[in-house]
Amino acid sequence: MRPILLFIPLIAVIAASMATAGDRTKTDVLLMKNGDRITCEIKRLDHGVLTVRMDYTNTDVPIDWNKVERLESKQLFVVETRQGVYNVGTIATDNSVDNKIDIDQAGRTTEIPQPQVVTVEQLGRGFWGRMKGAFDYGFSFARSNKQTQSTLNMNLSSRTEKRYTTFLVNSLFSNTEGIQTNRHSVQTAFSSRLGYSKWSVAGVGNFLKSDQQALDLRTSLGTALERRIIYTPRSSLIAMAGPVYTYERYSKDIDGKSRFNSLEGLIGIQHAQYQFDRVELINSLWIYPSITDSGRVRSSIESSLYYKIIGNFYTRLGVYGSYDSRPPANTPKSDYGFTTSFGWSF
Repeated sequence: MRPILLFIPLIAVIAASMATAGDRTKTDVLLMKNGDRITCEIKRLDHGVLTVRMDYTNTDVPIDWNKVERLESKQLFVVETRQGVYNVGTIATDNSVDNKIDIDQAGRTTEIPQPQVVTVEQLGRGFWGRMKGAFDYGFSFARSNKQTQSTLNMNLSSRTEKRYTTFLVNSLFSNTEGIQTNRHSVQTAFSSRLGYSKWSVAGVGNFLKSDQQALDLRTSLGTALERRIIYTPRSSLIAMAGPVYTYERYSKDIDGKSRFNSLEGLIGIQHAQYQFDRVELINSLWIYPSITDSGRVRSSIESSLYYKIIGNFYTRLGVYGSYDSRPPANTPKSDYGFTTSFGWSF
């Protein structure tokens, strides 16, 4: 249980801050295609699922966006389309035209076809009110070699009108007959949309500690251009490229040296696939061809399959791997593994 104690203070702060944020008045209106009328609070639209909450429920309720005939809210929202265009304002279905949504801000109305809407996020609820995230923890034990393994994962994201920030932490704690082998990775990214195009400029930071590769710390910091190639309610494909500066510190010396600095290129691909309110698959591939050490190429891959059990609780199957064609400290070239865990999202 010791690993999870490291994150309890952070989880408690986030939960407390979210609780004090509170819910707004539930005066939004939905008219479903089957004739049902629902008075609620519209939380968000994501992956083709409109999330709402009613006065008589204590949990969020998922609704298929394709089943919504009309909606109306006086709350401010950020509405994003398949073309990557952001609009901010109150939302209401155009009564005179089917499958059209009017977004009104200070008397200026923008009309968007309903099938073109990909995400809807609330504004005006503060930093914590715009944040989404998940925590999960897994534990396994093998009696044959007295091996215990704990995994702890956290991801947080926050969106404003044109900016998107993500923060991911993955930790693995393994103990086999008294020998500890740990792996910790941290990834953070900040992207800002360039005008109303599908292009963004991003700042990225990756940190890795891997006992398997005798790596005490690898820090990669850089900037990149990011482009959305596919962006629909059910799937997305994002590519990015740019330069990064990398600092490495190994626990092994080679020729009396254990610390290395280099300039590398970054090529990243992120893919996501969603199934209505149940299954989510997220894959990422990072390739780092070295600029200052010709011929050296690093890569890492991460894949996570989420399956929602009930409410905001889910199970997660994860796969990770990293490869270095020519480690500078003559350490193992690869590190990979599988993890399973149980978690909660908000």
